[in-house]
Amino acid sequence: MDKNKIVESVLIQIKKHDIADEVLSALNAKKNADRHFDRYYNNKTGEVVGLIYGDFVILKQTSPEKMNWRDAEAYCQTLVINGIQAELCPIMPEWKKDVEAGTQDLAAALHEIGAENLDSPTWCEAYLQSESLFGELFAWYLRFGANLSNGCKCDYKFYVRPVLRLKK
Repeated sequence: MDKNKIVESVLIQIKKHDIADEVLSALNAKKNADRHFDRYYNNKTGEVVGLIYGDFVILKQTSPEKMNWRDAEAYCQTLVINGIQAELCPIMPEWKKDVEAGTQDLAAALHEIGAENLDSPTWCEAYLQSESLFGELFAWYLRFGANLSNGCKCDYKFYVRPVLRLKK
């Protein structure tokens, strides 16, 4: 049996048994299961504040305004949730290879919990972890589900989406 006949047969059965809503619901449940991230809650308020991604919690809240990298780094130090001081988001090795694939599900899950400013880039860690001049001038910025680039720490202004490091 070829692929088109199989699809046609399934569609006939869905229509015949009037189960389109159930099929759609099952497909959505599978889609959500594929991109599952545990939610992280503020112990004091019980509010969902972010998603657990590896050893980090990527917060749904961003800085209230766009800022340069140095101000972004200072802003992170003002946030403490469940006794953990926030920091700039590290760049995961897989994101450098294919940021869209590495962060697309994460971006969708952040959207589901009401994350702010997902369509805007956010500052991340220093561009180069070295003593070269570039490490002093540039840092990574990330648009979840889209692209990873670098920009001048002083000239570029972006929102900041801090993270909490769960393990050191």
